[in-house]
Amino acid sequence: MRTSIAICLLASLGMGGCNSSNDGKSVDINFAESDRNFTPIFSDYNVSTPDQNNEEFYQLSGTHEALPEPFESNKGWLLNGMNRSDDLFMSVKGYVNGFEADKRYDLTISVDFITNVSSDCVGIGGAPGESVYFKLGASTIEPKNLVSDEIEDGIYRLNIDKGNQISSGSNALNVGHIANGIDCDEPAAYQQKTLKTEQTLEAITDEDGGFWVIAGTDSGFEGLTHYYIERLSVEAE
Repeated sequence: MRTSIAICLLASLGMGGCNSSNDGKSVDINFAESDRNFTPIFSDYNVSTPDQNNEEFYQLSGTHEALPEPFESNKGWLLNGMNRSDDLFMSVKGYVNGFEADKRYDLTISVDFITNVSSDCVGIGGAPGESVYFKLGASTIEPKNLVSDEIEDGIYRLNIDKGNQISSGSNALNVGHIANGIDCDEPAAYQQKTLKTEQTLEAITDEDGGFWVIAGTDSGFEGLTHYYIERLSVEAE
């Protein structure tokens, strides 16, 4: 079932408002009070077998809930996963519309998220923060998992090109990592972090004038990672 997000256009002089212009559209996706009809999706992990439930084995969960202190007055999307395969993608996806149908747009996407992962720490397979890469993307088709036969029991891969770990893809760009700037020798604490695409992403709207947005992490750190996605912003030209 497709869900959509209302589009509010930026008025002139930087003042908020809605209008009918097709230029300079900005989509504000704030999860403070609502999940905004987004859903979690996890990829790059082995398909479960009769002997092992890999959703449980990888500790995968995505829930819309209160943010941690000192941000607990708002909500966000909590994503959690144990990277047991040296390659785990976890994200949220949602459909936005209100644009012209079948038209190409150049998109700039930013994300506000909450992370307690300190900087310059050492971990298996890579640093817990610097080797967990944040990706922001968009596509005409809905991002879904396909089962690849790379291994005998199958492995989940996305049907869009998100790239792999540090590498960007045609549908998603690596915008940075989740380390929060607090030195590893200091007490861990939750911090807000903002990342933004440094180049535009191309997306073509569907017949309903919409496209899909996806945001999450591509991890090379072989351990448990969690963070909260607070807000997404999409600017289209």
